[in-house]
Amino acid sequence: MRISNTWHKKKTKQYQIFGIEEPETFLHPELQHDLLDSIISLSDDSQFFITTHSPIFAGATKSSNIIVVKKENEISKYFNFENENHILDVVISELGIRPNYNLLNENYRKAVFVEGSGDIQFWNIAFTKITGTLPDDILFIPCGGDQVDFYVNATLCKKINRKFLFILDSDKGAIDYEAKVKNKSKLKEEIEKSGGELLILHKREIENYYSKDAIQRLLGDKKLPPEFKIEDYNDVKEEIKNNVIEPLKVNFKTKNNIDVFNEMSRDEWINSSFKIGNTTDVESIIQKILE
Repeated sequence: MRISNTWHKKKTKQYQIFGIEEPETFLHPELQHDLLDSIISLSDDSQFFITTHSPIFAGATKSSNIIVVKKENEISKYFNFENENHILDVVISELGIRPNYNLLNENYRKAVFVEGSGDIQFWNIAFTKITGTLPDDILFIPCGGDQVDFYVNATLCKKINRKFLFILDSDKGAIDYEAKVKNKSKLKEEIEKSGGELLILHKREIENYYSKDAIQRLLGDKKLPPEFKIEDYNDVKEEIKNNVIEPLKVNFKTKNNIDVFNEMSRDEWINSSFKIGNTTDVESIIQKILE
């Protein structure tokens, strides 16, 4: 579990490439999830090549990034999304990827898919701060829409007639925004085909919902510089790196900073959300989940 330390030693260079062979070796499944979270958080600035037999790592991978290697008659054959129409079925079959069996629990009346574990914490806190309570009949499941995990879970939802929603960031302002819009369009078709509904946050990503006042309280005596901005579609993580961490010489988490969301009051949550008439995007999604 030295990946974060290795990264910090190399962070003077941008866009590192890492090769990891069977990271699941000698790791308990829970620790595999922890390692996966670390890799995902570092992948914004780096590229990872991973060889694995683990359903955890394979299940969290985009189908377009998967290469399946099979040996037939002592000859290695390679399959990916370009030359194998059923790449997802191949991966599921080869590695035994299973759905989240909590979906079978009748105590959950609705499943909500989100992009990652940080998004689950975001919505848990949003519910608690805005409505005062977190419903126990809603199951939040982290998995990107183009990941194998989602394909498996959505298939199960369809079979058992389980209502589900999928919440995505808008990604507006991102360099690859147009490509992401096309992916969302395809995903919307897949979700609706499985009986679900796609909901999209109006702002770029959950970091754009940070409250500056809450950040200032967490910084204490260190004053936020006037050039630090949180707008609807700017890259807040880069803003924090360039206008908070570097000039103030502080250690502050840029992505999925749950301390900020916990620090925010109900009014700050509402004021940081995107206004839609007499309500906000976060409040309207909460109501949709509660329906």
